[in-house]
Amino acid sequence: MIFCKYAFPDGMWEQLKSTIQTEEQYISCAVVELGKICEQTDEDGNCIQQSPLYSVDILWYADIPDSFSLYEVFPKPIGVHTFSGCESLYLERFCQFNPESSFCQVS
Repeated sequence: MIFCKYAFPDGMWEQLKSTIQTEEQYISCAVVELGKICEQTDEDGNCIQQSPLYSVDILWYADIPDSFSLYEVFPKPIGVHTFSGCESLYLERFCQFNPESSFCQVS
């Protein structure tokens, strides 16, 4: 399994989603659509700046389609969502792409 996070510009998620979904279910993956994530809050905790990108987390059970690679993002672990019990899968992927991060340094 591979745990990836994505951020898509308007319309792109709907286009790519159709390549991994039948009418009934997703194909070889689990998907959580997070939507446009809040990037900044005021002192009362109200969102004052929302990302223009649509965020989606995908737990892949097979190879990742190449068409998704351009939209993969790596928020510092673990972001706003995780698949329960899969935190280490995300950290493993994060460290493959960010080996110098303090999250990836072994003490």
